[in-house]
Amino acid sequence: MEVTKTLKPSYRGTAKLLRRYGERLVCVRYLFDSTRKKNVATVELVADERDAPEGYHPLSPRRPEPKQQVLVRVDFDETQMRARVKDAHGR
Repeated sequence: MEVTKTLKPSYRGTAKLLRRYGERLVCVRYLFDSTRKKNVATVELVADERDAPEGYHPLSPRRPEPKQQVLVRVDFDETQMRARVKDAHGR
């Protein structure tokens, strides 16, 4: 199936589903099933809701594990940083 459009609850084309699902409705996706030649509407609903832990943000960067390899770009003219990376056995 191929997604043809995704609509937020306030957009035209979602009124019937918004009445049915109310505040739980996140979005409506319209898909085209090329094998059956059918248009299909799917809904995304909020199934569960709870408070997040203190200080939690889903997009905040996670710290790497102590021995985990990470990619870091160090320009050639950053001599002090290059020395620190080499001291830490980086390459």
